[in-house]
Amino acid sequence: MDKQAIFGQNKILNHVDRLYEWQNDGEKTLITVEIDMTNNCNNRCPKCIGWAGKKGKESLTEREAKDYLFQIRKFGARAIVFTGGGEPLMNKDTLRVVKFARQIGFDIGFITNGLLLSKEAAKVILKNCVWCRISLDADCPRARIANHGLNDFETVVRNIKNICELKKKLKSKCTLGTGYLTGPHTISGMEEFIKLSKKLGVDYAQFRPFHYDKTDISEDYFRLQKNYSDNKFKVVASIHKYSRYSDKIERPYPKCYGVNFATVIAANANMYICCHMRGYKKYSLGNLREKSMAEIWKNREKVFKKIDFKDCPPFCRCDEFNRVLFEIKQRKQHINFL
Repeated sequence: MDKQAIFGQNKILNHVDRLYEWQNDGEKTLITVEIDMTNNCNNRCPKCIGWAGKKGKESLTEREAKDYLFQIRKFGARAIVFTGGGEPLMNKDTLRVVKFARQIGFDIGFITNGLLLSKEAAKVILKNCVWCRISLDADCPRARIANHGLNDFETVVRNIKNICELKKKLKSKCTLGTGYLTGPHTISGMEEFIKLSKKLGVDYAQFRPFHYDKTDISEDYFRLQKNYSDNKFKVVASIHKYSRYSDKIERPYPKCYGVNFATVIAANANMYICCHMRGYKKYSLGNLREKSMAEIWKNREKVFKKIDFKDCPPFCRCDEFNRVLFEIKQRKQHINFL
C-alpha cells in the first residue's frame, strides 16, 4: 500500500454523494468528525495550540460521547478521529467510546502523544482503529523535552515498540505512524527520527510543520524519502503544505468550503467549524448540551459566513480541499468534452 496516498487531499473526490449534497444545499455533507474526549493533557508542549494548561479541564462523559456519535451517524458521517484538545487517553471513558464508535460502523483514527499507550489501550486501538498516529516529535530525550515539555522519551519509545509488536501478534490491519513537527530547531533531527521510527516497526513516519512555521523541508524530505522508504515503511509528509510556501497568492479561493465536510466536537460539547478554531467563540457552531446536532448543522452557514482568513493559519487543513472544491464550483463550458 502506498502510505503517501493516506495524506492526499484529493481524497474528497471519492465522496461524490457528499459533494452532490453540498452542491444542492443538502444537510448530509459530513465525512469526518473529530472528537475531543478531554482537554486534560499529560504533556506540556511549549508550542501547543490546544487547551492543555491554558483554557480549562473539560471532558466528555461516556454517555454524552455515545449520544453525539449516534447523532453524527444519522448525518451519514463516515469517520471519527479521537484527538484533542488534550490527550484522549486522559479520559477513562475513551477506550469504551472507541469500541462503541466501531460497533455502530465508523472508521476510526486515533492521535496520541504515546505516554499512556498501555497494552490495554494498544489492544483496543489495534482492534478498532483504521489508523493511529503517535506524536513522537523527537529523535532523542533532549528533543522530546524541547517539543513536549517532559522527559518521557524512553517511555513513549517503549510504548511504540510494544504496540508494533502487538500489531503483529494480533495480525491487526491498523496503520501505525509516528509524527514529527518541523521548524528551524527540529530539522537536524529528521533523519534520526526516521531511523528510530523504522526500527520500532511503524508503517510510516510523517512530517508536518508547526503552525505558522514556513521552514521548507522539501529538499531534506525528498532525500530521506528516497533513502528510507520501502515496501514496509514509508516516509511521508504534509507535502502539499510545504510546496505552497512560495506561492504568491496564499488562498486562490474566496471562501472556505472544506468546513462543510469535517467538523470538531470539543471536550466542552461545543462544535467548532474546524480543528484550527477550537476555543474561538466566534467560530462555535453551537453546543450539543443545548441543541441537537440537526439544529446546529442546519444553521451552520450563519457561522461559516463569519470566517475571516486572517484568523486562519496558512495552508490549513482545509486548504487543499478548498482548491479542489473551488474548481468544482466554477461554471465550465462544453463540459461533455474532456
